[in-house]
Formats: sequence, C-alpha cells, structure tokens
Amino acid sequence: MVEKLLKVVDDEFSLRDGWKDAWKGMPLKPETEPVIGRKFRAMGLAFFDHFDDVTFIAESGSGNGYLDFHVIYKSCRIAIELKLLKNNSMKGEVDKYPSYIHGIKVQLPQYVELLKAKHAYYITGQHYNGFLPNKINHVTRIAEVEAVREEAESDLKSRLEFFESLNYLNINMCQRAPASAHNLNAPNTSNS
Repeated sequence: MVEKLLKVVDDEFSLRDGWKDAWKGMPLKPETEPVIGRKFRAMGLAFFDHFDDVTFIAESGSGNGYLDFHVIYKSCRIAIELKLLKNNSMKGEVDKYPSYIHGIKVQLPQYVELLKAKHAYYITGQHYNGFLPNKINHVTRIAEVEAVREEAESDLKSRLEFFESLNYLNINMCQRAPASAHNLNAPNTSNS
C-alpha cells in the first residue's frame, strides 16, 4: 500500500500539475521541505483513510528527532523520510554530509532503528534538471543517493534482525510548460 501511495504522489508531481505546488512566487523559487511535506501528508492521510487497519503518522517523534512519516500495519512498521535535492547544507556532528545524503546515510537509519521499522523509504524531490535558464542540474545528486542506498541498506540488515528493505524514489518536481506550449511537429528526442 505504501508503494501505491508513492506512485500516486510521484504521478501528481511528475505527470500532472502537482509540480506547481513545489514552487512559489514570481519568478518561481522552490518551495520548502515542510510545505511539500504537508502536501505529501494530505495525500497520505486521504489514501490511508480507506484502510481501517493501517495507521499513517506524519512527523512522529522518534526520540532522536522527527521522522517525516511512518506507516503501521499490524506488526509491520515503515519509515518514510523526505528530502529535497536542492538542500545541500552540511549536516552531521562528526562526519559532514550534504543534507540530501545525510538523510539516507544518518537520519533514516537512526529512525529505522528507533522505530523498529521493517522497511524504509527515502524520497527526494528534484527541482532542477538543467533545463531552466539558470542551468542548475541535480541529476547527479540522484546518482549520489542511489550509490549510498545499497550501503545503508546492507548496514541496517547487518545490525537489525527485523529490517528487510531500504527503497529510494526521486520525484521530479521540475517546472514544466503546459501541453499547449509543446510543438507537436518537433522531433521526438525521448529515449522511450
């Protein structure tokens, strides 16, 4: 059910016009993580409202900070952490990492352990792909997170007998032109 929710959230931002909620002002600037988290929370509450035996909790205290979301179904606990790829502020007391790496390498593993989560999902939101006039591109940051995911999952599995999987999803929140602005006669340059 968590994966169905994540598909709904991903489709909303990546395929429909939900990306507009990830931007503010004029000229457009990226929205903050708490604002995007509130949209995710609303979608999660609405989605899981149909399942009496599932609890969806936003910003739950773990004893070591706040986990963005967690889902409980019977004895299965699932931790979900959301970070924006634009957030590269350095985090950590000993080893310093950009926030989008610190989230998967340090924060989420701590929450998993304290929550005794069986599964974890690390979600990033991507505002930049190199196509805007300022040419900022966070595609390489996706690869950085993917490279850390396997190591973080292996570490959790080796330390915690109850842990099974650490999954990663990047959600494309990049600005897009309306369909009416697309040139139907332009050559198709997609890889599909």
